[in-house]
Amino acid sequence: MYERVATLLVGALYLYNIAGLVFAIAFVITGVKRIDSQAIGSGVGFRVLIFPGAAALWPLLLRRWISRTAEPPEERKSAPMIQPLRKIHRRIFIVLALLLPALFLSGIVFRYSWPTPNQSGNPSARPLPSGATP
Repeated sequence: MYERVATLLVGALYLYNIAGLVFAIAFVITGVKRIDSQAIGSGVGFRVLIFPGAAALWPLLLRRWISRTAEPPEERKSAPMIQPLRKIHRRIFIVLALLLPALFLSGIVFRYSWPTPNQSGNPSARPLPSGATP
């Protein structure tokens, strides 16, 4: 009984995800420009960022796309405010894109190396010949 319910649930999730992926491809290419005027002229990076959200929330976006509803009135008023924020976010993104890999690589370079079994805690000790026991 529970196995059948779980199988049906997983099957429904597969169908939802497949429909979401198909919708997201079409939405990212053409639909986003129709429901959000701020997306007109956006680049590939923006479209890559919204793809997972469009795939997950496809029923809501499909309803808005079919009804040809433009953005709500409160979104239209905020359009002049968005452009400066986009510039700030672009700068922060570039700084993080440069800083995070540099921090990661410096962490690898300066990490503590653990002693191997052949190394002893005494720097003046000589390594034992192979086959010898301490």
